[in-house]
Amino acid sequence: MKIKTCFILTVAGLLFYCGSSIAKELSELSINVQKMIYLAQQNKAVEASNVYKDFKNSEIKEFAQYLEENPGSLPPFYFVVISDFIYKTDKDKAVFFYNFGKARAIEDTRMCKDKSAMQQLFVYGMMAPDTVKYMQSKASESGYINNVFNKVIEWDNKYTNRVSPIWACYHGVSAVSSVPELLPESEFANIKADVHSMLLKSAQRAKKSPQGYSEGKN
Repeated sequence: MKIKTCFILTVAGLLFYCGSSIAKELSELSINVQKMIYLAQQNKAVEASNVYKDFKNSEIKEFAQYLEENPGSLPPFYFVVISDFIYKTDKDKAVFFYNFGKARAIEDTRMCKDKSAMQQLFVYGMMAPDTVKYMQSKASESGYINNVFNKVIEWDNKYTNRVSPIWACYHGVSAVSSVPELLPESEFANIKADVHSMLLKSAQRAKKSPQGYSEGKN
């Protein structure tokens, strides 16, 4: 019991800068979910993923709710990870989760000096095959992808407090031998605007193409 209490206090203290409301929410989560969040905040993606693999359905649901209520608290990669679980009960929400996570990940990888960090994006579709397949089947419907991407942009603009993009840089080749670095912060706004423009263009292509949306063209 002492270990459990100590762990909760450690996590709450570490994340105090995020605000007392988030700390309070963390303390109400199950220990496994708290552990994964702690590891994710430390950019320990492999360790966090190992914890996630052992989640019960109730813990995955709890983690999904935490992400939805605190979208800027963890690397956006985790929205992609969770999307196929969301798909089981809410397909359209899963599509939104996937695209919000991927869009922010695109922004973050572009903010890295090492452009090889962007290579991680190629495997995102493999992490959520059911969600991606459903999205592609719906893409030819008038306005579907456009509505999803507009909501992604809305959330991206709304939730400005977000985890540092440095997480993405640890997946670049140079991270093996040196400390990852970000581009100057003055370039971030233009990168974000460029990704938003790319999303809207992708939506327009989906409306015009008989095949609808193609994941590879993002």
